[in-house]
Amino acid sequence: MSTEQHGSEPESKDHTEAASVTLGYISGVFGVKGWVKVFSDTVPRENILQYGHWNLTGNPAASARARAKKPVAIGADTKRMEVLEGRLQGKVIVARLKGVDSREDAALLTGASILVYRTDLPALRKDEYYWSDLIGMTVINTDNVPFGTVTRLFETGANDVMVVNGERERLIPWIQALHSVAGQRDSDEPSNATVMSVDTDAKTITVDWGENWDLDD
Repeated sequence: MSTEQHGSEPESKDHTEAASVTLGYISGVFGVKGWVKVFSDTVPRENILQYGHWNLTGNPAASARARAKKPVAIGADTKRMEVLEGRLQGKVIVARLKGVDSREDAALLTGASILVYRTDLPALRKDEYYWSDLIGMTVINTDNVPFGTVTRLFETGANDVMVVNGERERLIPWIQALHSVAGQRDSDEPSNATVMSVDTDAKTITVDWGENWDLDD
Protein backbone atom coordinates (compact mmCIF):
# COMPACT_ATOMS: atom_id res chain seq x y z
CA MET A 1 0.00 0.00 0.00
CA SER A 2 1.79 3.10 -1.18
CA THR A 3 1.94 6.51 0.46
CA GLU A 4 0.14 8.05 -2.49
CA GLN A 5 -2.63 5.48 -2.33
CA HIS A 6 -3.35 6.48 1.23
CA GLY A 7 -3.61 10.17 0.55
CA SER A 8 -0.82 11.06 2.95
CA GLU A 9 1.22 14.22 2.70
CA PRO A 10 5.00 14.27 3.14
CA GLU A 11 5.96 16.03 6.35
CA SER A 12 7.51 19.45 5.81
CA LYS A 13 10.97 20.08 7.24
CA ASP A 14 9.43 22.59 9.64
CA HIS A 15 7.30 19.88 11.23
CA THR A 16 9.77 17.00 11.29
CA GLU A 17 10.58 17.46 14.98
CA ALA A 18 7.45 19.39 15.95
CA ALA A 19 5.88 18.36 19.24
CA SER A 20 2.50 16.77 18.80
CA VAL A 21 -0.35 15.54 20.95
CA THR A 22 -1.91 12.08 20.78
CA LEU A 23 -5.69 12.07 20.45
CA GLY A 24 -6.34 8.35 20.04
CA TYR A 25 -5.59 5.46 17.72
CA ILE A 26 -7.05 3.37 14.91
CA SER A 27 -8.73 0.47 16.70
CA GLY A 28 -10.05 -1.57 13.78
CA VAL A 29 -11.93 -1.63 10.50
CA PHE A 30 -15.56 -0.76 9.84
CA GLY A 31 -17.40 -2.21 6.87
CA VAL A 32 -15.83 -3.10 3.53
CA LYS A 33 -15.25 0.36 2.00
CA GLY A 34 -12.15 1.41 3.91
CA TRP A 35 -13.69 3.03 6.98
CA VAL A 36 -11.77 2.70 10.25
CA LYS A 37 -12.85 2.48 13.87
CA VAL A 38 -11.24 5.05 16.15
CA PHE A 39 -10.53 5.07 19.87
CA SER A 40 -10.68 8.74 20.82
CA ASP A 41 -9.30 10.45 23.92
CA THR A 42 -11.03 13.74 23.13
CA VAL A 43 -14.00 14.99 25.15
CA PRO A 44 -16.51 14.48 23.71
CA ARG A 45 -15.13 11.57 21.70
CA GLU A 46 -16.38 12.85 18.35
CA ASN A 47 -14.26 16.01 18.68
CA ILE A 48 -11.40 14.06 17.12
CA LEU A 49 -13.28 14.42 13.82
CA GLN A 50 -12.88 18.21 13.92
CA TYR A 51 -9.28 17.89 12.77
CA GLY A 52 -9.02 17.79 8.99
CA HIS A 53 -5.74 15.86 9.01
CA TRP A 54 -4.40 13.16 11.29
CA ASN A 55 -0.75 12.22 11.63
CA LEU A 56 -0.66 8.43 11.87
CA THR A 57 2.36 6.66 13.25
CA GLY A 58 2.90 2.94 13.62
CA ASN A 59 6.46 3.18 14.90
CA PRO A 60 6.56 0.91 17.99
CA ALA A 61 8.58 3.32 20.13
CA ALA A 62 6.45 6.31 19.16
CA SER A 63 3.25 4.33 19.70
CA ALA A 64 4.36 3.32 23.20
CA ARG A 65 4.90 6.96 24.11
CA ALA A 66 1.60 7.83 22.50
CA ARG A 67 -0.31 5.24 24.54
CA ALA A 68 1.08 7.00 27.62
CA LYS A 69 -0.24 10.26 26.14
CA LYS A 70 3.17 11.86 26.08
CA PRO A 71 4.22 14.36 23.38
CA VAL A 72 5.73 12.58 20.40
CA ALA A 73 7.95 14.04 17.70
CA ILE A 74 6.54 13.87 14.19
CA GLY A 75 9.07 11.86 12.23
CA ALA A 76 9.74 10.14 8.93
CA ASP A 77 7.58 7.14 9.89
CA THR A 78 4.48 9.35 10.10
CA LYS A 79 1.76 9.56 7.44
CA ARG A 80 -0.38 12.69 7.29
CA MET A 81 -3.90 11.61 6.34
CA GLU A 82 -6.87 13.70 5.27
CA VAL A 83 -10.11 12.95 7.13
CA LEU A 84 -12.92 12.97 4.58
CA GLU A 85 -15.81 12.22 6.91
CA GLY A 86 -16.68 10.57 10.17
CA ARG A 87 -19.44 10.01 12.68
CA LEU A 88 -20.41 8.46 15.97
CA GLN A 89 -21.68 4.96 15.16
CA GLY A 90 -23.35 3.73 18.32
CA LYS A 91 -20.57 3.93 20.92
CA VAL A 92 -17.79 3.88 18.31
CA ILE A 93 -16.19 6.64 16.24
CA VAL A 94 -15.79 5.67 12.58
CA ALA A 95 -13.99 7.67 9.90
CA ARG A 96 -13.10 7.58 6.21
CA LEU A 97 -9.61 8.68 5.21
CA LYS A 98 -8.53 9.83 1.77
CA GLY A 99 -7.09 7.02 -0.32
CA VAL A 100 -8.23 4.24 2.04
CA ASP A 101 -10.79 2.50 -0.13
CA SER A 102 -10.96 -1.11 0.99
CA ARG A 103 -11.14 -3.19 4.13
CA GLU A 104 -7.61 -4.43 3.40
CA ASP A 105 -6.26 -0.88 3.24
CA ALA A 106 -7.99 -0.01 6.52
CA ALA A 107 -6.61 -3.12 8.23
CA LEU A 108 -3.07 -1.94 7.54
CA LEU A 109 -3.73 1.18 9.62
CA THR A 110 -5.04 -0.69 12.66
CA GLY A 111 -3.02 0.14 15.76
CA ALA A 112 -1.64 3.41 14.39
CA SER A 113 -1.63 6.30 16.85
CA ILE A 114 -3.47 9.48 15.85
CA LEU A 115 -1.48 12.65 16.49
CA VAL A 116 -2.05 16.29 15.65
CA TYR A 117 0.33 19.21 15.71
CA ARG A 118 0.14 21.21 18.91
CA THR A 119 -0.39 24.31 16.76
CA ASP A 120 -3.61 22.74 15.43
CA LEU A 121 -5.14 22.45 18.90
CA PRO A 122 -7.67 25.04 20.06
CA ALA A 123 -6.52 27.63 22.55
CA LEU A 124 -7.14 26.69 26.17
CA ARG A 125 -9.00 28.82 28.68
CA LYS A 126 -7.40 29.74 31.98
CA ASP A 127 -6.94 26.73 34.27
CA GLU A 128 -7.45 24.25 31.40
CA TYR A 129 -4.80 21.71 30.44
CA TYR A 130 -4.30 18.99 27.89
CA TRP A 131 -3.82 15.60 29.50
CA SER A 132 -0.62 15.11 27.54
CA ASP A 133 0.84 18.20 29.25
CA LEU A 134 0.11 16.80 32.71
CA ILE A 135 1.82 13.47 32.09
CA GLY A 136 5.21 13.42 33.81
CA MET A 137 4.46 16.32 36.16
CA THR A 138 5.56 15.95 39.78
CA VAL A 139 2.74 15.77 42.34
CA ILE A 140 3.11 17.02 45.91
CA ASN A 141 0.48 17.64 48.56
CA THR A 142 -0.17 20.80 50.52
CA ASP A 143 2.21 19.54 53.23
CA ASN A 144 4.94 19.34 50.57
CA VAL A 145 5.00 15.53 50.65
CA PRO A 146 6.10 14.19 47.22
CA PHE A 147 3.75 11.58 45.74
CA GLY A 148 5.52 10.86 42.45
CA THR A 149 4.63 11.70 38.86
CA VAL A 150 1.46 11.58 36.78
CA THR A 151 1.54 8.53 34.52
CA ARG A 152 -1.95 8.77 33.04
CA LEU A 153 -5.46 10.13 33.52
CA PHE A 154 -8.85 8.59 32.94
CA GLU A 155 -12.53 9.52 33.10
CA THR A 156 -15.00 8.14 35.61
CA GLY A 157 -18.10 10.08 34.63
CA ALA A 158 -18.19 12.17 37.80
CA ASN A 159 -14.67 13.57 37.30
CA ASP A 160 -11.29 12.74 35.84
CA VAL A 161 -8.72 10.84 37.88
CA MET A 162 -4.93 11.19 37.98
CA VAL A 163 -2.81 8.08 38.31
CA VAL A 164 0.29 9.08 40.29
CA ASN A 165 3.19 6.68 40.71
CA GLY A 166 5.90 7.05 43.32
CA GLU A 167 6.64 4.77 46.25
CA ARG A 168 3.14 3.43 45.51
CA GLU A 169 0.35 4.13 43.07
CA ARG A 170 -2.25 6.73 44.02
CA LEU A 171 -5.52 7.55 42.29
CA ILE A 172 -6.35 11.21 42.88
CA PRO A 173 -9.56 12.80 41.55
CA TRP A 174 -9.02 15.85 39.36
CA ILE A 175 -11.31 18.37 41.05
CA GLN A 176 -9.77 21.72 40.37
CA ALA A 177 -9.77 24.74 42.64
CA LEU A 178 -11.08 27.81 40.83
CA HIS A 179 -7.74 29.59 41.12
CA SER A 180 -5.47 26.58 40.79
CA VAL A 181 -2.78 28.53 38.93
CA ALA A 182 -2.28 30.85 41.88
CA GLY A 183 -2.98 28.11 44.40
CA GLN A 184 -5.43 30.27 46.33
CA ARG A 185 -8.75 29.03 47.66
CA ASP A 186 -11.91 30.85 46.69
CA SER A 187 -15.14 31.00 48.68
CA ASP A 188 -17.08 29.73 45.65
CA GLU A 189 -14.78 26.86 44.73
CA PRO A 190 -15.88 23.22 45.14
CA SER A 191 -15.59 22.15 48.79
CA ASN A 192 -14.02 18.88 47.64
CA ALA A 193 -11.38 20.49 45.43
CA THR A 194 -8.23 18.38 45.28
CA VAL A 195 -6.04 20.16 42.71
CA MET A 196 -4.89 23.36 44.36
CA SER A 197 -2.25 24.55 41.89
CA VAL A 198 -0.65 23.63 38.59
CA ASP A 199 2.74 25.18 37.88
CA THR A 200 3.42 24.50 34.22
CA ASP A 201 6.88 26.07 34.39
CA ALA A 202 8.04 23.96 37.33
CA LYS A 203 5.92 21.02 36.09
CA THR A 204 4.45 20.55 39.54
CA ILE A 205 0.88 19.85 40.67
CA THR A 206 -0.07 20.56 44.28
CA VAL A 207 -2.98 18.55 45.66
CA ASP A 208 -5.05 18.68 48.83
CA TRP A 209 -4.71 14.95 49.45
CA GLY A 210 -3.54 13.06 52.52
CA GLU A 211 -0.41 10.96 52.34
CA ASN A 212 -2.30 7.80 53.31
CA TRP A 213 -5.59 8.48 51.55
CA ASP A 214 -7.04 6.27 48.84
CA LEU A 215 -9.67 7.17 46.27
CA ASP A 216 -12.32 5.04 47.98
CA ASP A 217 -11.68 6.45 51.47
